[in-house]
Amino acid sequence: MQVKVFTFSKPYFSWSWKIDPLEVELNIANWLRSNPNIKIFSIQHNAVATFWYPTQLFVTVYYE
Repeated sequence: MQVKVFTFSKPYFSWSWKIDPLEVELNIANWLRSNPNIKIFSIQHNAVATFWYPTQLFVTVYYE
C-alpha cells in the first residue's frame, strides 16, 4: 500500500485564510488523471485551524 498526501494552506499574510475548494479538487483530479490504474482504499482529510495561523488541510489517499 502506498500513501499520497496533499496539503493546502494559505500564506500568513493573505486577505482570506479560506482554502479554495476548486484548488483542492483540481490538484486531486490532476493526480488521479496521471495515475489511472491505481486502486484507492481510503481517502481521509484533516483540517488544522488555530486562531493565530492560517487553516491547513491535509488529504491522505491510501492506494495500491
